[in-house]
Amino acid sequence: MSDPFNNPGQAGNNPGQAGNNPGQPGNGSGQPAPPPWQPGGPSVPPTFPGQFAPPGQQSYLPPTQPVYNPTGGTPNYDTTINTVLAPGAQPPRRSRGKMIGALVGVIAILGAGTFAFTQLRSNDSSGGASKPEEVGNKLVTALGNEDVLGAIDLLLPGERDTFRQPMIDLVKELTRLEVTDKSADLNKIGGFDITITDPQTRVDPTNVSDIAVVELSGKASANINGKQIPLGDFVIQEGFNGKRPNLDKTSKNQAFHFKFTTVKQGGRWYLSLFYTIAESLRGDRDIPTKGISPVGADTPDGALDSLITSVGKLDLESIIAGLNPNEASALQRYAPLFIDAAQKDLDKTKAAIKITGAKYAVTGSGDTRQVALTAIKVRVQGDVQGNNQDVTIELKDGCLTVDSGDTKLNSCEAAANLDQTVDTYLGQLGMDDTSSVKKLVDDVRKTFSDFSMSGVVVNKVDGKWFVSPIGTGTEFLLSVLRALDREEIQTLINDGRDVVKSFTASIGNMNDPFAPTDTYSTDDTYSTDVPYTSDNTYTTDTFPTDATITTDSTPTDNTSGSSTASWTTCLNDPSTAQKCIADGVTAGTIEKSFVPIPLLYPQCGLFDYYVGTDYYSDSGTVMQGKIEPARTCLLAAAKADGVDPDFYTPEIGHPDCFKDVNPYSVDTADEAAVSAAFDCVYSAG
Repeated sequence: MSDPFNNPGQAGNNPGQAGNNPGQPGNGSGQPAPPPWQPGGPSVPPTFPGQFAPPGQQSYLPPTQPVYNPTGGTPNYDTTINTVLAPGAQPPRRSRGKMIGALVGVIAILGAGTFAFTQLRSNDSSGGASKPEEVGNKLVTALGNEDVLGAIDLLLPGERDTFRQPMIDLVKELTRLEVTDKSADLNKIGGFDITITDPQTRVDPTNVSDIAVVELSGKASANINGKQIPLGDFVIQEGFNGKRPNLDKTSKNQAFHFKFTTVKQGGRWYLSLFYTIAESLRGDRDIPTKGISPVGADTPDGALDSLITSVGKLDLESIIAGLNPNEASALQRYAPLFIDAAQKDLDKTKAAIKITGAKYAVTGSGDTRQVALTAIKVRVQGDVQGNNQDVTIELKDGCLTVDSGDTKLNSCEAAANLDQTVDTYLGQLGMDDTSSVKKLVDDVRKTFSDFSMSGVVVNKVDGKWFVSPIGTGTEFLLSVLRALDREEIQTLINDGRDVVKSFTASIGNMNDPFAPTDTYSTDDTYSTDVPYTSDNTYTTDTFPTDATITTDSTPTDNTSGSSTASWTTCLNDPSTAQKCIADGVTAGTIEKSFVPIPLLYPQCGLFDYYVGTDYYSDSGTVMQGKIEPARTCLLAAAKADGVDPDFYTPEIGHPDCFKDVNPYSVDTADEAAVSAAFDCVYSAG
């Protein structure tokens, strides 16, 4: 059976497929989709197909996503850990083994932490330290001794309460599912040996007396003994083909520096994860001396009812006040910094929310309960983007209905028609054989038929009940794990592999819709005469039953009656991709004008770079540095063949325009810079 992680064109570790290359959709070839201005891109200009839009017309920029750029003072734990444990490691393009190994290393840490949490009483007010710098010193000592208990003991008591039981339950489920082995319950991290030298602790006071920032720096050496990391049998079998991997790693004297926030409570100072996050976002504003006071309810269902009522009133302060202070104390303390502005924005919305008929069911015992909505009716009226909207959402008799006037949806009817809906969508994707998908859907249903989560988690704190967002999220995760067993996971993995294989096969049999063609045909044959005119417009006739599509471009070789092959199909097998493209061009089944010049002339040395993933993340400067040695060769070859190098790769012919810009980057945040680069190309002709 094919492996969905390493086989080109399948999900998991293949660029262009969901999960490993955010921001770049796949094209079904096992390679990332070309940018939107290329044939095959998601947004093809309505004028010059496959080429740049002329000046003054719409700009087709590559998809972008915001780049997380921590402000000064933000603790960057990932960077510190990577520096200490894996110097020089390159995060992108990790192998499946390394990725799973890193994940299981984290799981092992969680497992060791479980033992520590079991040693702490829920009402424990000890721990912490007498002053902020002592928290830093104790943390250094705990890390150097791999003493999880010592590190956990430094946490704010409310945060211990938030994570204690979920941590215990998480490792229990992971051990049951054989993700970790039984050694994960040690009170020392298995397989890790950390030595910290020359530690330096510095305290940065804030404008309030009960919050201080601690900076830690020094050098660390780490040794990882892979044999002692508690990998479970499931991970070894599925992730490493049944053979325990070599995860040994050693690094020496790597410098580290990070910050965290300490909070004074009951005369003791504690490390706080939530306050560390809040402090990193505060900027140069003063910490409020007093935040929003928590307001709990007398009953579990009262906590959820109060929150729903506050949402209906768009009362942000009441919403925050009703959250569990063990997990929301930092939010409640720092809320005065933003709540007035946020409330004003809410008040500007021209929407009225009316909530009626709420009914609840409470399950559980002790200080943690689950509250489920059994009935509710919500009516939203208002002006949305200039349109008057009136939407009614109702939960009744286990069915959720949505009525917006023009559209009515019913969850129970949708569930009953799920098979038909799946068939419809798969048919639109070109999948004729849907048996593998149907089997996956059926097995998912069976697997989660015993899924049990009753509702929103609420906690009792100091005699009052509060809604717990983090508790709700962790309980959902645990409920998913509890519904699984080892055999069910294996079944779903096998089903997923079959679906990917079937889908990939379907895509492999599809023609490239942007390759030059004679006709497009379907089961119900139709075509349309669409001449490409000199005034850069498309003229479209009616849809006769036997008309044909005509274009200025015709296939070099179409004696077989099929459309010209696309170079993208050659990328299904990287080992033969170069030969496939070259043979297609020679045979006339691939039009060379439609092939990016780095792929058309592999002898110039950029073939691997342009079919890889680095050019989706490299900076413009790095990209140009890699292009430069091959530039002369590529441009000369393209000129000799009469191929336009700007058709796909303007960054090669116009390096000055792209000196600081990589138009392919999924991390490009400055669309103006990309637009300016293309304006530069246009002006250069």
